[in-house]
Amino acid sequence: MIKGCFDIKVKKFSHHTYELTIDLEDKITGYADVLIDYKVSRRTRLTSLFVIKTLLKVQNLENLDVDKFYESNFLRPIGKEYIPLKIVNGKGSILVTSLPERNTNLIIKDVNCSEIIIERKI
Repeated sequence: MIKGCFDIKVKKFSHHTYELTIDLEDKITGYADVLIDYKVSRRTRLTSLFVIKTLLKVQNLENLDVDKFYESNFLRPIGKEYIPLKIVNGKGSILVTSLPERNTNLIIKDVNCSEIIIERKI
């Protein structure tokens, strides 16, 4: 386990989708323990009035050799959550999307990482 302050890059794709990326100098394979503070809110559209439940979907983008169903997770619509970010050869990324996409906005307030759990070091 490595403790410290690691840089997580946040890239906005749309009102409902962000990509969180970590890029380390060392060729480490493991998991970054990422704390994300977020909120999923309804948009101000007529169809948004009919939305009963909102969610946050987290999808791992690094481990593409397994079924995508097992590489995603659904979280509550507001709060702070620790999310495991898979790192392969020093790089890792996840996609976070608010659902339903057309009727929600995703607001990311803060993202930080203070621990990396190492599987192996190359």
